[in-house]
Amino acid sequence: MAETYEDSNGYLRYSDSDRLIHRVVAQKNFHGEGFGNFQVHHIDRNKKNNYPGNLQVVTPQEHRAIHGISEPPLSLMDYIVGFGVLAFIVYVVIMLIIYRVF
Repeated sequence: MAETYEDSNGYLRYSDSDRLIHRVVAQKNFHGEGFGNFQVHHIDRNKKNNYPGNLQVVTPQEHRAIHGISEPPLSLMDYIVGFGVLAFIVYVVIMLIIYRVF
């Protein structure tokens, strides 16, 4: 059996590769190779319980919702790309007014 250790966040990792055990288990049991941006949720919230029946593969948005975490705020670049240059200019002017730079 491979050696493991607990990382600074309380998750178990394989000593030889530093891979998170719960991601390896989920990959083998649910998604096969490379499930990219998906995350693995511990249903019982015990980070050391890596049995397949306790793991749920979810999107980052689903994972935040499960834990009651709100969406992260848009970065400035996300705002520009998502809403365009005009919206960016309006955003900057509003921020300047709020922070009384004028």
